[in-house]
Amino acid sequence: MKGLFTLTGSLTTPRSNTTATLLSNGTVLVIGGSNVVNGSSQYLQTAELYDPSLGTFTTTYNLVTAREGHQAVLLSTNKVLVIGGVDLSGDLKSAELFDPASGQFELTGSLVNTQGMYASATLLSNSTVLVSGYPSYLSEEVYDPSSGVFAETASHAISSGSTGATATLLPNNMVLLTGGFNIGSDLYDPTTGSITASGSMAVSLWGSTATLLLDGTVLIAGGNAPGGYWPKAQLFQ
Repeated sequence: MKGLFTLTGSLTTPRSNTTATLLSNGTVLVIGGSNVVNGSSQYLQTAELYDPSLGTFTTTYNLVTAREGHQAVLLSTNKVLVIGGVDLSGDLKSAELFDPASGQFELTGSLVNTQGMYASATLLSNSTVLVSGYPSYLSEEVYDPSSGVFAETASHAISSGSTGATATLLPNNMVLLTGGFNIGSDLYDPTTGSITASGSMAVSLWGSTATLLLDGTVLIAGGNAPGGYWPKAQLFQ
């Protein structure tokens, strides 16, 4: 480790608001996003794989639906769950599965209430996926890979959560939900499916980052606060 940045291979297609997911075979799946062609923004249906041993990107099969602002999660089955996002029609509730064995995408269940733009997706210890986003005051949703179905779980405590909120899996397997234009935080318990209010942050935030540290605390940094961008950080413990 030299602490230096060096160029590697180039994407086959320029893209922003995409996702990059590390697969179990060591390659990285890059999917969807948007690109500007002749001054017009285009939603991308393409996907590609990065091979770190070669430093090259190669195309794979296309998504079923072009999308940007989506989420992608590697499941315990080694498939990748692709959730939500937007396209020309607006928010997407559809979801897809990428199979590394075949390189193909296929549709799976659809979101119930959550709007697909910038929702969070968290793989839980029981292999299901918690989806949180706007309007999360209705409820969170859980995706079950065994059935391919999204189902509503407990009603939200309304302390946190909407577009731009964060979701962090804690060492005790609970999920910390923070921000989304709210000052509060909530805890989701996957064993009971319940959501309870937790402590309050220093300010209400949108678009901050949340990182689980080695000691089990969560570092929440930056974000948009009332009055402008927030330069500070805070710890949840």
